[in-house]
Amino acid sequence: MTPADIAKKLKEWITHYSSLSIFQKIGVIIGMLMCAILVAIPYVPDLSAHFFQKDKLGFSDFGILTLRYFAIVFLVSMLLLTIKDKKSEGRVNSLTEDGNSLVGEDGIHAIASEHCFSVYSPKGFAEQLSKIPTNQWASRASYIGIDGGKLWLEISRNPHYATDQRDLMDAVEKMLNGDLGISRIVSLGPGDSKSDSSIINYLYSISKNKITYIPVDISEYMVLNSIRCISEMHAAANVPFGVLGDFESDLQSIRELLGANEQEGKTLFVMLGNTISNLDKGPESFYKQVHLFMQPGDYFLFDILLGNYDQRLNGSIDKQCDANSIFPCDDVWDVYKKFIAQGARRISGDHSVYKDVLNEFSDNVVVTRRKYDFDDSDELCMQYKKDGVRKVPIFYWRKYDKNGEKFEARLKQKLNPTGRNGVIATDCIPDPVGGLKLFLYRRPNV
Repeated sequence: MTPADIAKKLKEWITHYSSLSIFQKIGVIIGMLMCAILVAIPYVPDLSAHFFQKDKLGFSDFGILTLRYFAIVFLVSMLLLTIKDKKSEGRVNSLTEDGNSLVGEDGIHAIASEHCFSVYSPKGFAEQLSKIPTNQWASRASYIGIDGGKLWLEISRNPHYATDQRDLMDAVEKMLNGDLGISRIVSLGPGDSKSDSSIINYLYSISKNKITYIPVDISEYMVLNSIRCISEMHAAANVPFGVLGDFESDLQSIRELLGANEQEGKTLFVMLGNTISNLDKGPESFYKQVHLFMQPGDYFLFDILLGNYDQRLNGSIDKQCDANSIFPCDDVWDVYKKFIAQGARRISGDHSVYKDVLNEFSDNVVVTRRKYDFDDSDELCMQYKKDGVRKVPIFYWRKYDKNGEKFEARLKQKLNPTGRNGVIATDCIPDPVGGLKLFLYRRPNV
């Protein structure tokens, strides 16, 4: 081993040592002191006379040998503790193939480089997730954390929920019409990334150029899962980082983070999976930000869920409905109840709420149906009965009747505030829960 190798190892040890807890650091220091004292005692007359009433001790003394070896073993053990590959402490940095998290206080040192992903977030946002604003958040709270992310992925992968990718891509290819200028995809709420993956395949097939992919989500788990899936599936995809952020209310901060990755070509912003229909504040306030969020020539692709809830809820408007009657399939509903229950737990700040909601769903959750004024959508608001009395919104769903015509009219009004006509293409595709209408908006170049 060369002096350079020794210096490198010493530098690594110092780096790892600095990441230890205070108790581990104290343990290492005690071990080093024990070793130093027990090694020194036999050879220092004053010490040996003081501790053992002898002028000098030899190695033949069994007791002192035992203590010395114990001290050395203890010290070595503590040193190994500081340099082993730590994957069980600290913040999430990566995901394994089965979706479990790899974690490490010392960041990239704890994880193989091929499993290490970069995630950025607006300043202070990660800390804010631990203090959910219950008067502003509903649906968003259900997606946060590992539990919310895993449950949502389980729902989205269910055959009774998932959209057929071939139908989706037939519509997307027709709307994009072979535009070779798209070089980047920014996915707002990527879900299981299947739709994003299909779009990357299409864009690469027509341009033969690498496509940059950046997922944005309020759930760190969903961001990491999307990075891992796209990185592993697509050699033609460049995934520089993901963004942990709230695209519903703070697109400006996300725009600033994306600015570090500005490049030649257009950006395709994607928001699929009926995400528009789940926004806490509805689509109206979101559209006010979108036009400013995009650069001239950029695209915005999203979908809405068509139909209404008449058949399932017996036509009752402005009335409370049975929460158990919302979903058409038992296996989806069982997972959805867990998803809603953990959202109620986060909003309430009370861990016992999860079991209360899950075990007695109808007693703890009510659903109110109404017409949403902005675009005449059929809206369901699921509410948790906090303290048995006060109702706190925990999730929204919206469907759009009459082929979404009122929605489209409002969309054109909000996305073209200056009167310049952005190109809007639409297409409808079948869906397991009623049909989807796709929209493609292109911000004008002038």
